[in-house]
Amino acid sequence: MIITPVEHDASNETPSPSELLIKEARRRTRRRHTKVGAIIFSAIVIVVALVVIGVDTINRGASTGHDPGNTIAARLSSDNFTDLAGANTIATAGNHIWVSSILTNSVAEFNSSNGALVRVINKKTYRIDSPGPMVVNNGDLWVTNDTNPSVTEINASTGKLVRVVTARPGGFGYITGIAASGSDIWISGRAGHAGAVFEINANTGALVRVIKAKADGFNIPDFSVPIVSAANSAHVWVLNSNGGTITELNARTGSLIRILNARAGRSSTRNFSGPTSLAVNGSRLWVTDQRSINHGSSAVSSIVEFNVNTGALIRIVNAKADKIVHPQSVAVSGNRVWVLSVNASPVALSITELNASNGMLVRVIKGSSGNLNDPVSLIVNGSRLLVLNIYSGQQGSVTELNTNTGALLRVIK
Repeated sequence: MIITPVEHDASNETPSPSELLIKEARRRTRRRHTKVGAIIFSAIVIVVALVVIGVDTINRGASTGHDPGNTIAARLSSDNFTDLAGANTIATAGNHIWVSSILTNSVAEFNSSNGALVRVINKKTYRIDSPGPMVVNNGDLWVTNDTNPSVTEINASTGKLVRVVTARPGGFGYITGIAASGSDIWISGRAGHAGAVFEINANTGALVRVIKAKADGFNIPDFSVPIVSAANSAHVWVLNSNGGTITELNARTGSLIRILNARAGRSSTRNFSGPTSLAVNGSRLWVTDQRSINHGSSAVSSIVEFNVNTGALIRIVNAKADKIVHPQSVAVSGNRVWVLSVNASPVALSITELNASNGMLVRVIKGSSGNLNDPVSLIVNGSRLLVLNIYSGQQGSVTELNTNTGALLRVIK
């Protein structure tokens, strides 16, 4: 269950049908998030057909000591798929790590202390279908579902189903992001033909309000897709990747506080061309941007730091030594910020660690030394930095790094 694989060069391998299946399912989900109605029916048919033909259903209840009803794992025996096949998103809290799979429509839970599998949840009553972003709040795991849009709430300790939220009467349309703040769950997607943010009561699952005013900036330009990315007790931040803006909402009232846009406190050369992720810690907000400062025909990726309370720009980090190239994910904890860079070349995969107080470089963890294999996101659990890899020989994996030293701890597969 826990191995440290040899370095894997995906560029020199011929993709298997199952690998293509995973990638097609992932591309299908992403296309839905960039244009309304772009649903690839053929991919769904292929997924269903191959799963029906090749699935060997394994009951892990006897071997793990957990309730068999909550530990049903599906494998495609012809490709020796593991519990992280089709890995898509990751969440963590306390002694738990959860990874969703868009191939097996399941959520695998691991023990964060030793990497051991706890359970795999894919019982039909949970309605987990093309699972996407997840968040943990007040002892429950919330899993978004892209197909038949809904959110599945699961007891984080027992794996038992709490409820499935559909935000009726209007429904979610489809879902792009999720964040939590106290008694509220914030979900982004579309309501009808408009980008929207849904506020859900975390205690009851009831819909509180739908936020979709034109002034909120969710629909600039056409097909702009809002992605709820972070929240605290007072603020909710929504990343509008296509529109190049970040919308900040009041977490208590849902009202607009401000929009961080192109010209965020700098000259006309300052430009949010492609904000990709954001993270908040205390009074600071960090935003990764793929093409933030333009120099003629060239572009420089960076991470931008803002004051949470005022929206004022604090600094832009983009020194050459920082190795921030096409940043895809950011995580923050204490006095450290980690930025995942994913370039076209496998050798350019890296994690940049910065001092959160002054933006100075601490270290750069290279992809080869960190066992990174098509990484997509970062998340922090105590003294561990968790990196979700979606390739790893068609199986998916989680790389655990020591937050104090950057050293590799283990690879969970």
